Amino acid sequence: MRLSRKFQKLFSLDAAQSLWEHALRSTHPVSSRRILATIDRAELERLREYSPYRPNARRINAYEDAAYWIGVNVKHIQDLWLDRSPPLQILDLGCGAGYFLYLCQLFGHEGVGLDTDDEPFFRGTTKLLGVRRVIARINL
Repeated sequence: MRLSRKFQKLFSLDAAQSLWEHALRSTHPVSSRRILATIDRAELERLREYSPYRPNARRINAYEDAAYWIGVNVKHIQDLWLDRSPPLQILDLGCGAGYFLYLCQLFGHEGVGLDTDDEPFFRGTTKLLGVRRVIARINL
């Protein structure tokens, strides 16, 4: 790649927007650890013990799994500016365990998830997190 092209990219509108977004995130930080601390660790582990979850998956504890998904969804929340927007109504198709909607609720939004009832662990976590979930299947 030519040096002139690198300079063009460096001073482009996309670079300026990216810099602005990083600046806004630094003034409005979201801590995954603090959010994770709001979830009852013992109850999450109990749910995993009594609710089989992805039998072929690598066995990790429920808290590590929650930490991973909270981190992933914090990024989604920030990408969508949900940490900085006025209250919205959100529909989460395929809500799974409900971590995304849980985060949305923490930021003042209302939400409902739509998912199948194939995973008993998801049923338990949505209840634990206080996430509203409608059981349905989308047929295309």
